[in-house]
Amino acid sequence: MKKYFFLGFVYEDPNRYKVKKSEDPDFKIADAETGDIFGVEVTKLYYSEASARTKNIKNYLDRALMDQGILHKDDRIKFSLCDIFKVDEAGNKISEVTKCIRRDQPSCWPEYTCRVINSIVEKDSKFKNYDGSLSFINLIICDMECGYKNIPREHFASVFTSENIGKDLVKYLSISKFKKIYFITDLICSGSVLKIALDLKSMFLD
Repeated sequence: MKKYFFLGFVYEDPNRYKVKKSEDPDFKIADAETGDIFGVEVTKLYYSEASARTKNIKNYLDRALMDQGILHKDDRIKFSLCDIFKVDEAGNKISEVTKCIRRDQPSCWPEYTCRVINSIVEKDSKFKNYDGSLSFINLIICDMECGYKNIPREHFASVFTSENIGKDLVKYLSISKFKKIYFITDLICSGSVLKIALDLKSMFLD
């Protein structure tokens, strides 16, 4: 998915928002209602750089099963090649051996929330490079892993800030230079999994 795709979850009205592709930040938007010309930086969130490669490099894992030499040097540590097969109750092998690649993923939601916080910190560190003539700049973080897809919308805030991670989240949201920080993720709404844009500053600071 290209970054432009995610803008529509926040800036839905094409009559109000006129979008222009840019650099530092990614987009400049003219708001016909307020007269503001503001910036939007869009970043994609993955479990890890290794996970990003599996999603963005065509047939990355399939090719790695054939030749581990094509793995990125960092992935050779994170990924491990193994064989899997079915066994019966007596422990006898009852299926063909299938090769697979085992890889690390966050073991819990707080660990993934930490990655969201790290994204905010990283983008804030580059804020000085953005166009200073803009009225303000917003940040959109796109959850490419659908890390919260099993969570009902009404429970998201408590899960997102579980195990005391909320203190760090509030700290970095409050000092962030971005006017608004949106987190686009998949949540359960009325029985269906939907992609939703959440305004993190409004949710946790107001």
